[in-house]
Amino acid sequence: PQPFEFQANVLFNHDRHQIDQARAMTLERLDAAVARAREPGSNLVQVQLVGHADRTGKGDYNMALAQSRVQTVSRLLQDKGIAPALIITAVRGDREQVSACAGKYRSRAEELECLLPNRRVEVNFITTRQR
Repeated sequence: PQPFEFQANVLFNHDRHQIDQARAMTLERLDAAVARAREPGSNLVQVQLVGHADRTGKGDYNMALAQSRVQTVSRLLQDKGIAPALIITAVRGDREQVSACAGKYRSRAEELECLLPNRRVEVNFITTRQR
């Protein structure tokens, strides 16, 4: 069997961690990734979750928020039938920003929208596939 990895990020609204406050389009991508992991010939080996926050809060708060986001996504995956033993978690808080957003903004809402990619849980699916 060949190892195969793919990713689906779940993005969250500012200062939120509940699944109903995640961005709908990212939840649709997660559903598609779960379906892909269950395709015939695939064997799901592990799902790695890495939680992140944007830079707007204090470090400890951002770590706790990122952890809550990871727990939310883990529960969602378990509700979709992924075994808890396959889910590995990590938390980075605000240490790995993917969107710097260093410009000037007309409003706080505009700045928060720019920071959206930082408020994420990275979901890495590791499978093996039969040739």
